Amino acid sequence: MATPMTGIVEVMEELESNVRSENPTVNLQLVVHVCRLGAQFVTSLDGAFKFAAVEVENKANDMEEAYQKYNTVEVMLDYEITNGLARENSSHTRFHLRMKRASDLLRVFFQEILAREGDSLVPPLKKAYDEVFGAYHGESVKMAVYVAMEFMMDKTDFLTLIHDDG
Repeated sequence: MATPMTGIVEVMEELESNVRSENPTVNLQLVVHVCRLGAQFVTSLDGAFKFAAVEVENKANDMEEAYQKYNTVEVMLDYEITNGLARENSSHTRFHLRMKRASDLLRVFFQEILAREGDSLVPPLKKAYDEVFGAYHGESVKMAVYVAMEFMMDKTDFLTLIHDDG
């Protein structure tokens, strides 16, 4: 059975293929799928990150709603920008941007895991969080995230969790 991480990799590869094609488009259904897999992945990390999993699931629900209306990211962005909706806090465009940042966080996190020695995931996660989300969160949110990080499993357990023999 594939892990949520394996599913995320497969969907991200499909998204990359679409973006690099001669007629690049991103179907919002793929975005919904990767969001739902992301929520499963974050849930599997630890109870301390349940708030993040709920947030990702909420964004997936929003992208599902956007898919019903727009079908592709390009159509959504064009419509919301043209109609002055993109800057609204609850716009689909803003939610999509937040999910892109979450994807960036995972990218930096995994790069840091590969680059660092030791068994603690706190330094790679802290660097990824600070680099991607630090400028957008207030001090109270940052403190809550830093506290949650202290309950993160170690690198060995994490790599075992995401490993897929299938």
